[in-house]
Amino acid sequence: MLILSDKDIKKVFTMKDAICTNKETFKILSEGKSNDLVRASIQSESGNGTFSFMPYYLDGLECSSFKLSTDPPQLLLIDGRTGLIIAILDGKYLTSIIHGCIYGSGLRYTGKKKFQKGGFGWS
Repeated sequence: MLILSDKDIKKVFTMKDAICTNKETFKILSEGKSNDLVRASIQSESGNGTFSFMPYYLDGLECSSFKLSTDPPQLLLIDGRTGLIIAILDGKYLTSIIHGCIYGSGLRYTGKKKFQKGGFGWS
């Protein structure tokens, strides 16, 4: 099993890779070849933390993932045929780059054709 830090992932996964990956994922989603459940969240007894769990399965890739939305987020990659964990990834960089691709795709296909400034933010 691999354990990859953000630093490891940045060495091999670029924004260009993320854009290609998102296009393929959106295609699989639009063809109904995925199984993604609604996020499940659990509030800690002290009320100081929420733990969110996000499972996904993509038929076309025979791959499953399980994102634990904590700070930093963690991602488990699971072999869709065997159910075995392939890798544990630090999800901070992946989450930011994937969200950037999703927002960028939205602007590309639904936004104005000519604009001078754009930005996203959340707190």
